[in-house]
Amino acid sequence: MKKTAKVEVTIPLGSITLRAEDISQDMYGSIDLVTDKIERQIRKKQKLKLNVRTEIKYLQVNSLQML
Repeated sequence: MKKTAKVEVTIPLGSITLRAEDISQDMYGSIDLVTDKIERQIRKKQKLKLNVRTEIKYLQVNSLQML
């Protein structure tokens, strides 16, 4: 019977929490996969944050033009 490795990572960041897990027979492979998952979540959150900032700036500029 082969052993399995379960890797769980939880990173609380104020209002959001990043979380990823993987189970496999290769512990180092699981660590790599979990790292990739966390990195994707970070990129997604950064992109979302940039999109929200762009929307806010756009709305502010349109509001000023209407005045």
